[in-house]
Amino acid sequence: MVNIKEAAPESEGMYFQIYYLFPRANTKEQKIKQKCSELKKRIQEVEECNEVSLLALSRTRASIRRSRIQHAVLLERLQDRLSSTSSAEPNRPWLPAYLDDNFTSKKNSGPPNSSVLGSKDKVDNPQSREIFDYFKFTEGKQYQSSSEEVKHEILRNKWNQMSSEERCTIAKRFELEQCETRENHICESNEVEQKNTESEDEFASREVEREIRAREIS
Repeated sequence: MVNIKEAAPESEGMYFQIYYLFPRANTKEQKIKQKCSELKKRIQEVEECNEVSLLALSRTRASIRRSRIQHAVLLERLQDRLSSTSSAEPNRPWLPAYLDDNFTSKKNSGPPNSSVLGSKDKVDNPQSREIFDYFKFTEGKQYQSSSEEVKHEILRNKWNQMSSEERCTIAKRFELEQCETRENHICESNEVEQKNTESEDEFASREVEREIRAREIS
């Protein structure tokens, strides 16, 4: 009987260990699992944010290139405007005087401005010089066999003998060709920009797909 009574406290200690120690271990495991699940969710959120940021980065690069092209085109137009307004009449629109259809029927009913169309003896105005170079380029094909000096002298005399109306028609033709070249340049730059943006978007999408596949495999 004595042995049975003495053995009772030991059995109570074993039951205490079973019912009180193991539940604590289970709670620790649950906390660790909960933290792991929270970390997995956080990793998924960060991955989604990275994908969105990659797409935003590609679009930002495309917009920067577009802005640079627009800036270059605007600078070119500004230079053309400054060169045209420097020799035109004050308070006139940007369009040069030799392109105005109603130029001869304006306030001054006299002959056109010689500073724009060039005088009979010399071609010193920058605009007139450009028009004269265009005239040399178009009309000089007839004198290819002659030397440059002879060809220049012939075309210069021909230019000096031309009337203001004939020079106006040449100036209009010159400006139309310039406008066509600018439009072609803008179209080409837009096509190149579109190709670059498409290639960047495709590259970003491929990178995202590679990352997703690598994560799925791991």
